[in-house]
Amino acid sequence: MKLIKNLGDDVTREKLVTLQQQDTSLAKFLKEAEQTQIIEKSDVYFKMKEGILYRYCKNFEGREISQVVIRKGLREKVMIMGHDAVTSGHQGRKKTKGRIWREFWWPEFGA
Repeated sequence: MKLIKNLGDDVTREKLVTLQQQDTSLAKFLKEAEQTQIIEKSDVYFKMKEGILYRYCKNFEGREISQVVIRKGLREKVMIMGHDAVTSGHQGRKKTKGRIWREFWWPEFGA
């Protein structure tokens, strides 16, 4: 899966930025992204990159990864995309969630 391209032709970078800004469930993460001094001291932090909100954290191997924060209206689309990906091979819920988690995140989504 690759970032925005896999969200479909109807979700451009500009549209994703707008959708993130409009989602009230992401407000506290957008605010946290503005507080750059906190970033260096946290294991998990939020940061804006080219207008898109990302979550940064350590993966299971201890390497830092960046995840696009997904708004409510796109979460089902991401789940379907992760399940139906050509390389997924329908390997079960846990592996599908893990594959999605490597690139995307939203509140209440766990790997």
